[in-house]
Amino acid sequence: MSADDQDIFSTMIRVENKDLFVDLKKNNAGKYLKISERKGTMRNTILVPVSGIQKLQAALEEIVAIAGAKKTAKSTQKNTASTGVASSVPVSSNKVFVRELSYATTEDILSNHFSSAGNVVSATILQTTRRGKTISKGIGLVEFTSVEEAEAAIKALNNTELDGRKISCRADREPTPRESTTTTSPIVVNIVSKSVEPKKVNKKDSIDHSNRVPVPGTVYVTSLSGDTTDETLSLFFSVIGTVEKAEVKRQKSGRSIRQGTVVFADVNDAVTAIERLNKETLDGKVINVREFYE
Repeated sequence: MSADDQDIFSTMIRVENKDLFVDLKKNNAGKYLKISERKGTMRNTILVPVSGIQKLQAALEEIVAIAGAKKTAKSTQKNTASTGVASSVPVSSNKVFVRELSYATTEDILSNHFSSAGNVVSATILQTTRRGKTISKGIGLVEFTSVEEAEAAIKALNNTELDGRKISCRADREPTPRESTTTTSPIVVNIVSKSVEPKKVNKKDSIDHSNRVPVPGTVYVTSLSGDTTDETLSLFFSVIGTVEKAEVKRQKSGRSIRQGTVVFADVNDAVTAIERLNKETLDGKVINVREFYE
C-alpha cells in the first residue's frame, strides 16, 4: 500500500464488539481488496488482489450455504422431535431493511410502495429529533407476513425510485437498524464484479489507518466545498442525530482545507452517518464520510 492508493468502495460490518472493514482500493499495481478486523487496539489486515476476489466470493457463498444448511438442519431436528414431522422451511427474515429514503417519505408511502410485493404488516421509518421537530433519518424497516414476500420485495424493489430517490433494500439481519451496532449478526459479503472508475482523491484521504484506533461517535468528512462552514456542516449532519461539535479544518490563513470532523452525542449516530450520508451532496460537493482516527 502507498499514499497513492485510491478508495473505490468502503463498508463496515459490526459483529459483537468487533469491527470488520471491507475496502476496494486501487493503486499503480491495480485494484485490490483490503479486509481489516479491529477489536479495541488490535488490528489485523489481509489484502486480496483483484484476481482473487471472485475466488473469495465463491468460497464465502459456499460457507454461507453450509452454515445455512446446518442451521436449517437443527431447526428440522427440533421440529421433528416436537411434532414428529420434518420442517422444510428455511431460516430467514420476513423483514426488509431500506436505505436512501427521501426525508419526505412517510411510513404510509413506504408501506404502499412495498405492498406491491406482498402483504405489508408494518412499515417503520427511523427518526430523530432536531430543534423539537421529528424528522426522518432516511432509513426504514418493512415487515411482511412471509419470508417469500420479503424476498420478492427485495428482488422487485431494490434500486427503484421512491419520492425522487433511488432506494436500496436487503434482508433485515437485526431486530432494528439501530441495534445492528451491538447485536450478533451473520456476516455475508456479496462482491459484485463491475467496472468502476474511481474519482481522483486527495492523497491525505488514502492514509493507511492499520495501526490507528477510531474515535467513537466521531466521523471524518472530506471533499467539502470551500464554502462549507462549521454551522452548515453541523446542520447537515444533525438530520442523523444531535451534533455536539462540527469543525471545518482550516489553514492559518483561514482558508478551508475541505476536510472536517463531526462529533455526535450518541456514538451509534456516527455509524448511521457513515452509512446514510457518505457520497451525499453538501454545498454542491459530493462528500466522503468515514471513521475518524486518533
